[in-house]
Amino acid sequence: MPNIFNSACSFHTVCIITKKHKDSKFTIGYLGCRVINELSFETDSGNFNWMDFLKQKSKIILILPVLMALFSAWTLRIFQQNQLLAILQVILAVLLFLMLFSRLPKIFNLFISLCLIINCLFFVVAHFDQDLTQISALEKNDLAIRQNYYPHRLGNFFHNDYTLGFYKLERNFFTNLDFNQFFFGGAPRYRPYALDFDKFPLIYLPFFIFGAYQLMKKAGEQKIAISAILLVLIIGGFGNPDYILGIYPLYPIILAISSFGVYKIYA
Repeated sequence: MPNIFNSACSFHTVCIITKKHKDSKFTIGYLGCRVINELSFETDSGNFNWMDFLKQKSKIILILPVLMALFSAWTLRIFQQNQLLAILQVILAVLLFLMLFSRLPKIFNLFISLCLIINCLFFVVAHFDQDLTQISALEKNDLAIRQNYYPHRLGNFFHNDYTLGFYKLERNFFTNLDFNQFFFGGAPRYRPYALDFDKFPLIYLPFFIFGAYQLMKKAGEQKIAISAILLVLIIGGFGNPDYILGIYPLYPIILAISSFGVYKIYA
C-alpha cells in the first residue's frame, strides 16, 4: 500500500510552513517534491520509493523488458510493419512488468489492465477471424453426417452453426496457449499457412515459465493482472490466429512475464 499517511502528514506540515513563510523557498514545486519523496510502494524486497529508485543505478532493472525486446524477432517483425504499434507493445510490456514487480495502487493496476484489454480489442476489430462465422461446404457436409448419429432431432441440438463456431473459438483459444508458436517457431506442429517464426529466443522459455510460476504463486495479490491476462486470451480467440504478425496482444504479456522471471531470479 502507498505510504499515504506519511505523505498526508508531510503535505499538511509543508502547507503550514508555507502559510507562515512567504519565502520563495517554499513553493508549490518544493511541496510537490516533498510529497513525492514520501510516497512509496511496497515491493517484495521492501518499500519502493520513487526518489531512491532514481538514485540507485541498480534499479535500472525496470528497463529489463526493453532490453529483452531488442533480442526478440517478434519485435523486429512488428516494427517492420508498424513502428508505432511496436513501440506501444513494448510500453505495455514495461507497464505490465511494473505492475507485477511492485504493488502499485489499485487505480494504476486497473488502468494498465484496461490498456491491455483495449489493445486486444483493437486487434480483434482489425483482424477478426472470419472463419468463426463462415461455414464452408465441407463443414456443412460434416455437420450433416454428425447429426445423423443422434436420434430424432437431437443432432441439430448438439451440432449446428453455433456449436461449430464455438469449437473454432475453442481452437483459437488453445492455439494462443501453444508455446510452440512462440518459442519453437511452431515445431513440431508447423503451420505453413500461418508463416510461423521463432518469436522469442528459446532461452526466454525458462524465464517465462519461472515468471508464470511466481505470478501464480502470488495469485491472491495479482488478481487484477491475472484477470486481465485471461481476458486478453479469451478476447484474442476472436482474432485471426494466422495473422502475419501473430496474436500481438500476447506480445507484452509474454515479454513482461519473462522479464518478471529474470527479475525474480536476480532478486
